[in-house]
Amino acid sequence: MSSFSIFCADCHTYLPPSHVVCPVCAKPRPANERLTAPGETLWQTPVGGPVNGIPLIAGGLLLAGWGTRHGAGGVSAIDITNGQERWVFKSNQSIEGAISIDSGQVFCVSNGIIGGGAQLHCLDMWSGNYFWPPQTLPGGVWCPPLVDDVRIYTATDNGVILAFNRLDGKPIPDWHIQVGKGRIWAALSRHGVVIVNKDGQVQILNILRPKNSLRQIAILPNTITLHSLSLVDDNLYAGTDDGEVYRVDLARCKVRRLAEKLVRVTAAPTIEGKVLFVGAFTRHVHALDWESGREIWKSEAFEHSISSAVWTAGGLIFACANGGEVSALETEKGQVGWRFNTKGGVQLLSAPLVHEGVIYFGSDQGQVYAIPWHGGDYAWAAQWLEKHSQPEQAAEHSIFAAHFNHSADERNQAYHQAARLWEQTGKPESAAQMWEELAQYAEAAKAYCSAAEHQRGRNNLKSAEYYFRAARLYWRLEDSAAEENSMKKACELGKWPKLRIVEKNAPALEQHKPGLRTIRVHNAGFSEAPKLAFTIGGSLKEQLKFEVHTPLEKDKYFDLSFELVPTKPHSYLEIEVAYQDKSGQHDLQVCLVSEIDAVQAPHIIHIGDAVKSKVKIINPDNQPVEFYMGDMVCTELELQFGETSNANDKREVKH
Repeated sequence: MSSFSIFCADCHTYLPPSHVVCPVCAKPRPANERLTAPGETLWQTPVGGPVNGIPLIAGGLLLAGWGTRHGAGGVSAIDITNGQERWVFKSNQSIEGAISIDSGQVFCVSNGIIGGGAQLHCLDMWSGNYFWPPQTLPGGVWCPPLVDDVRIYTATDNGVILAFNRLDGKPIPDWHIQVGKGRIWAALSRHGVVIVNKDGQVQILNILRPKNSLRQIAILPNTITLHSLSLVDDNLYAGTDDGEVYRVDLARCKVRRLAEKLVRVTAAPTIEGKVLFVGAFTRHVHALDWESGREIWKSEAFEHSISSAVWTAGGLIFACANGGEVSALETEKGQVGWRFNTKGGVQLLSAPLVHEGVIYFGSDQGQVYAIPWHGGDYAWAAQWLEKHSQPEQAAEHSIFAAHFNHSADERNQAYHQAARLWEQTGKPESAAQMWEELAQYAEAAKAYCSAAEHQRGRNNLKSAEYYFRAARLYWRLEDSAAEENSMKKACELGKWPKLRIVEKNAPALEQHKPGLRTIRVHNAGFSEAPKLAFTIGGSLKEQLKFEVHTPLEKDKYFDLSFELVPTKPHSYLEIEVAYQDKSGQHDLQVCLVSEIDAVQAPHIIHIGDAVKSKVKIINPDNQPVEFYMGDMVCTELELQFGETSNANDKREVKH
């Protein structure tokens, strides 16, 4: 129910609401994708005057008929993607009632300022040009035209039914049927043309043999409001100025009162399943059993009365109240999900039309509105979608709720709700991408591991990919154990190579003396490792780079020896090997940092034979010293380390 996506249509990368271009494939969002802020319309387009009847949609166009207070009118065609007016048909008469659309043709009727000289119009839906010249009608017309495959029917305000040829608009002979006096309402049914006049007479006219075929079905109270009539299958529903609702069974010619005391009913009832929804001057929407009239629930009170029909779609009821208020109610119990105000002062709104997740309606202020089905309340939408078993869309709307929320805690709560929903649908990788975009790397790595386990046994290559992504995140987090574990699983599941670098020998080295250090590169994985790229560096060696073009087969190894000349007690040698899996799609690497301790070379002191001598050796830097002495007789040897001498350092050697 949302046309705004948080995943790139091409590469399926997570695309936050604030991004207009995919960070991976650089594809921009479609031009018609727009995320509305709470309380904002998708678009609002002015037309030439107050909108009459419910707007209609066909071929990506919204068509609305309108009239001015000075008698002029027209039809506006609006692009539903952006609210731009594509064409406008203007008449010197006001367009009355709803328009009709069929097979690329737009049918409407217009009235003169006094009600006479009405006209029937047939327009091309794509250009607004005439299909055929307008046809003049006797008297005024209020009821919208009725269209079948070959004819157009109109009901005039002086009680006459007329028919015209659909191809050329010419009147059909013998189709000038007087069915009553004054204004009438008409609709097509399988029985023929259903007609209701202002006195409450319900009649049916046979369209195949119109002459002398008019028969009366029932009589309703003369307080009936013609705007409140609606036909559903074989049932006609009607409201009255006294607040009553009636059902007429056309097949059985039976009338039943379903409700009373609704103050006044001028909105056509809407039926879904076995429930009838009625908006009334009680300022409530009433849900009634379609057969018995038992009230199932009554909504919260609106600020103003409801004088237009409600619309049901996907378990929701959309109602427009006088005063510019639009609301969504849940069909099950009538709870109000959200309220939206047009902010244009007191306005009388048309009945709403819901199409592909967007609500369209017009006003008597000459405006046509488009708002999203959730009214901008994304948190409510997420809860509603989850409740109605649409967890993926619920997760997306949780992201939208977070995007517009100013509270850090509530944003975080919304993100966790989205992650939970994606986990439930078996798509934790979506949560992982979200967490990674938010720089929550621990959560992202955890979600990638969950995604990998979900794919294990189903798609091991995909599982390996997710473990690989987790390993890279654990590397950022400096969690070497988790990184190693994830990479190990990635190699196992993807049958990738996996290199290890170990020290083969590490002899003790002396400072300023050359020595050898040997390392072994071993492929302990499941396939050959091509394109080995070595980088050797550290404190002991200038950076050296080279490549080995011969692939290292699995379970094979080779040794590398380096001649080193340490100059300090503690140094290190860093060896990094970059390589790829056989497909070349995954860049892998392994690194070894070898700590090198080097002792200082000792000072060599040779002392020959000595008799009754004193030998004093001072070593202020505490450097290692090796003594080689000959025969010593009655000779005192004193060793002094550091800056001061110590009695314990004195040694007397007698021989």
